Amino acid sequence: MRETRANNATYERFPMADKIILARWETIHQVSIIERTAVVMTHNYLDDIEIVKMLLLSSKRCVGVFGSKQRIERLLADLRAVETVYTDKMLEKLHAPIGVDIGAENSEEIAMAMIAEVQAVRTNRNASFLKNRKKPIHSSVIGTLSASQDLILLS
Repeated sequence: MRETRANNATYERFPMADKIILARWETIHQVSIIERTAVVMTHNYLDDIEIVKMLLLSSKRCVGVFGSKQRIERLLADLRAVETVYTDKMLEKLHAPIGVDIGAENSEEIAMAMIAEVQAVRTNRNASFLKNRKKPIHSSVIGTLSASQDLILLS
């Protein structure tokens, strides 16, 4: 867990976090980030766009961003307006707004929807109903990385 606001960087607030690192977006690149997935939600649009720009240029497999469709449309327009050219391959990593459509309304449900999308990306699935799946439900290959090694939440 990377947090930019000192009063929020507590294990009481994030009891499942393995580690909480207090860092501004300008210094996040200095922090060792081995996770393949990053989810961004800072409550500050200008911070979000700077973090997303940095992450799109990284080796991350999935860059998720919380926010409304209007906020994400603005983010995409702003990304297209900058000098750096983001290729289609880079933009394919962007999952925004992040979350599977499960009708989530409260914070717990939204977190579940976000984690569901991260898991679907991580396992190359499309997050559809199991009753519609033609292949076996469980794959024969089991991943060796734990969820904590796969996900970083930038808040």
